[in-house]
Amino acid sequence: MGTRNHTLNRCAFRLGRLIGGGELEEGEAVAALRGRATDRGLSVREIERTIASGMAAGRHHPRSSPT
Repeated sequence: MGTRNHTLNRCAFRLGRLIGGGELEEGEAVAALRGRATDRGLSVREIERTIASGMAAGRHHPRSSPT
């Protein structure tokens, strides 16, 4: 695992927090992450596992936008 995978995981975690807080639609976030990760040369298997893991962790720490 290199910096690309770490970056994908970090982004998935942050988006997962917003999804958990009801601020973001999961399908759109996943599609955007998949596209960027594919452009960066990560394998499909690595992308799917990393996004799933990062988002699951993020949903356990939900975040809403300040009002």
